[in-house]
Amino acid sequence: MEPARLIEGWIMTLFLEVMVVFTVAILPQIAATIFISRDPAYLESLSPGKRSISSLIGFVAYIVLIVYVAANRPGGLSSVGLTFTARPAPISILVAATLTAYLLLIFLVGRLRSKEVQQRRETLRRSVFEAGGFSKFKSLPERCAYLIGLWTGVIAEDLVYRGYLVLGLASSTGILWPWIILSMTLSVVIHLYQGRDPRLMLGQAVFALLFIGAVVVTGSVIAAIIPHLAYDTIWFLRGWAIDDKVSMAQPLSEGR
Repeated sequence: MEPARLIEGWIMTLFLEVMVVFTVAILPQIAATIFISRDPAYLESLSPGKRSISSLIGFVAYIVLIVYVAANRPGGLSSVGLTFTARPAPISILVAATLTAYLLLIFLVGRLRSKEVQQRRETLRRSVFEAGGFSKFKSLPERCAYLIGLWTGVIAEDLVYRGYLVLGLASSTGILWPWIILSMTLSVVIHLYQGRDPRLMLGQAVFALLFIGAVVVTGSVIAAIIPHLAYDTIWFLRGWAIDDKVSMAQPLSEGR
């Protein structure tokens, strides 16, 4: 076959692959962010069960799509960072452990800040919690179901935005930085439903870069998934604990 036709076939195959991933796994999240931004009360209107089930189904679909796409690539699953070979394992574990420790340190350092700074940060955290309607998950079964969906979502997000968009497209095109910028930008965009405070957007961009860096250094998406899971889980557990504390204090204050 002529080289020109080979290149044309490669471009067409890559284009179709990218379009499928964007259409199935990225555009719906962008559309949802736009819709929720226009109707902030939408998430509050959904029952905890419906939210957990619908999220879980969607995230599982994203994971299955990326695994299928990667399995049909020349590099296989390793092309999107799903590598389990012995050689990079120690590096991946070290990077994942270091990044996890750094992210968890954020919670500890926050306790050492001045009361004024803590109050500002708590106000920002509360705005995110309210925007996402997370306070509606009150019972233990509801919260456990949401956490399962959350963990699945973290895996799906890292596979799509770090595994495919960065490692996958870099391996296909031979360039890296455009995909890092695209991945970081989209990571910020899909979280805009939480609010458009510049601090939130900057935080999302920094987190995205940290996770991208971990994946690029190790060649394994697992190096991003582990710290991502740890941080998000603690953030939600802490948020619900604060909610419960406030709920318990309200009846006492009303009874006085």
